[in-house]
Amino acid sequence: AVAIAIALRRAVEAQGETAALVTSDRNLARRVSTELLRFGIQADDSGGTPLANTPPGALLRLLLQALFRPGDPVAIMALLKHPLLMLGLDRTVTRRAVEAIELVALRGGTGRPDLADMAALFDARLEALAGDRPPFWLARMSALRLEEARTVLARLRDALAPLAAFRGRDSVGLAEILRATVMALEALGRGEDGGLEELYAADAGDKLAEFLRGLVASTAAFVFDAAEWPDVMEALIAPETVKPSHAGDSRVAIWGALEARLMNVGTIVIGGLNEGTWPRKAEADRFMSRVMKTGLELEPPERRIGQSAHDFQMALGMGRVVLARAARAGDAPAVPSRWLQRILTFVGTEQAGAMRRRGD
Repeated sequence: AVAIAIALRRAVEAQGETAALVTSDRNLARRVSTELLRFGIQADDSGGTPLANTPPGALLRLLLQALFRPGDPVAIMALLKHPLLMLGLDRTVTRRAVEAIELVALRGGTGRPDLADMAALFDARLEALAGDRPPFWLARMSALRLEEARTVLARLRDALAPLAAFRGRDSVGLAEILRATVMALEALGRGEDGGLEELYAADAGDKLAEFLRGLVASTAAFVFDAAEWPDVMEALIAPETVKPSHAGDSRVAIWGALEARLMNVGTIVIGGLNEGTWPRKAEADRFMSRVMKTGLELEPPERRIGQSAHDFQMALGMGRVVLARAARAGDAPAVPSRWLQRILTFVGTEQAGAMRRRGD
């Protein structure tokens, strides 16, 4: 991702050209976009950002995970330290109180902390810490910080009460638990002035508000176990994408393979040239076997490989092309794309070495 960002930056700043990254790997696109921000370049990413990965979307997911899957202190602290969690207080006050809660209630203890019962856990742990051998930092904990922590925990308990009432129920309707979720979410994100401007700010906030309004207005009779609500929300929010209302830098773009066919730039970077990405693996249909598809004269899964090959060929027609791939995928060495291997085999060792030196 760093190398691709540098190549795009050089193309637009040193060579004065427009440049684009073409990839079907959304994780790579997100990382390259982040790296470009370090150079002051906001790429025009046509794919957008998944709503679940935006700050307000992450606050919603963390709320459900921490409340309906109690026992994980990491999830609880991720929620409490989220920048949008204010609980009707100034953010600096909330953050200072959360640091005290972490030290007293969640450091060095045992058991399964419950987000809905953090106030009782805080008082119990504080009483235990003030025993014969108190920790060195306890003497530095002022009465004001402890009072701020209790205030935050009391507000947290009140904010979560409508949603926590659903825990343990075997059958809940989508509409009723969704309304309680929205109430809890807005109580967490309410600012010191009582407004929700931070929670529903910018493109991500607008998209979250639109998404929640659509679910509230839905008349679908969907009933499920309350413990499944985090998974249900993950499935509902997964297809939602935040598209920026204003375009980024007109010189740098991030495209999918199909979009790149219709565009023309001076420099194009074909990123993620690893097997499994270029081309993607042919996945079997969950509902129809290969024989059933053949009988209905539907396209086989391998046809997508041919389409991906054509996308690759079209992208190679630009004036300046950079072929990039990852040497490793996770903890294992990555395999070059079959098309990259065939190109290097065709041009020979000497020319392949010259291409690599230009890349270096």
